[in-house]
Amino acid sequence: MGAPRVYLLRSATGRAFYVGATVDLCRRLRQHNGELAGGAARTRGRGPWECVLAVRGFRTWREALQFEWAFRRCGRRCRTEAARRAALGALLRRA
Repeated sequence: MGAPRVYLLRSATGRAFYVGATVDLCRRLRQHNGELAGGAARTRGRGPWECVLAVRGFRTWREALQFEWAFRRCGRRCRTEAARRAALGALLRRA
């Protein structure tokens, strides 16, 4: 099993974002894009998706999920990519 990662996807239109966690980013991106079964319901019909950010270095799956939750929470207030990047920077500085 690979190391846990938290990722940020952006739709081709640039209007939709998705935050998730996985141990196999390539497989997960293919799932979100409908190439493989198992993508999240929230990403269906909104793609294609591209990965714009992947954060690694988590020791456990639990740490990755905690970071994913915190990133989603601070990301809800951010509607632009620049604001999301600023929020991520602040979150990483706290960690």
